Amino acid sequence: STWGLESSCEIQMEPLESLETLTLKIGLWAAALFFAALAVPVLANATMFVKRHGRSHALLGLAYVYLLVLGVVDMWLGTRLKGGYAIAYDALLSIGGLALALTAMAEFQHKNVKNMASGTLDPHATVTYNEMAEHCFYQGLNLVQVLFLYSVADLGLGLAPRLALAWLASGAPWLVRHRFPVHSF
Repeated sequence: STWGLESSCEIQMEPLESLETLTLKIGLWAAALFFAALAVPVLANATMFVKRHGRSHALLGLAYVYLLVLGVVDMWLGTRLKGGYAIAYDALLSIGGLALALTAMAEFQHKNVKNMASGTLDPHATVTYNEMAEHCFYQGLNLVQVLFLYSVADLGLGLAPRLALAWLASGAPWLVRHRFPVHSF
């Protein structure tokens, strides 16, 4: 017997969960809490979906949240999107984020708003037109990087071509950064 215990009294220890499993569970519960907290103001202000002003942005935002929920459900069920579905999902997240920023620019122009703080860091601040334009740059950057990561994984290229593509994906977008407003956050 171990530790002086008879074999009939041995304690069965379950192996510790892997860090990946633990992280996934914490992330899923955090996502569930996030969506529950998000549902409260959305339901309280459901009229935003029928008002003429900002309707496109609100409906697109609802579709975007639905896309995020689909991703969380996929992880919860453990099905993990694979192949073309994973690429499509990740690209749709970037395209959706870009479309949200563009509809916000079009529908809530706020071109003459001057905030003491940047973005929504102050409770009285309004996201300005220029901040929305800057957000478009970063959403486009996300899309370029998503496409890069999937293409490098699928092409089976050597080191030199992968480094060249890495520079294109991470460096080339910064060549047009000066065309977008810049804000410190």
